Amino acid sequence: MRKIVVDGSTYWWSYRTARDIYCRSKLTIITENKDKKYIIKFVTRDTPISGSPLNEGLRMKKEGVTYAVNLNQPKFVAEVLQCILEMELNKSGKNVQELDGNGLLSRMGYEDLTGLMI
Repeated sequence: MRKIVVDGSTYWWSYRTARDIYCRSKLTIITENKDKKYIIKFVTRDTPISGSPLNEGLRMKKEGVTYAVNLNQPKFVAEVLQCILEMELNKSGKNVQELDGNGLLSRMGYEDLTGLMI
């Protein structure tokens, strides 16, 4: 797991992809004291190079600017985590929260330019 600091708090994160008919990627983020875990699931079409376009840099547009979104880069992990922290999630109760990554990217303002998101 890799370490990242967002809003002064430390988190641990990892990004993994499993391939079947589609690429099912999972970004896992855990608080430093391990009391909260976020599992963000993404589904994309396969690509010939690395399988998951979110592994090689999926071309997406946000506010008129084109980005290569790669979830192995801390910059994008921090942005996803910041969005999660701003959401009105149930703070009490479940210690593990599963989220739809495709919907989350859309909520963050990203638009898929390639048609690879499902």
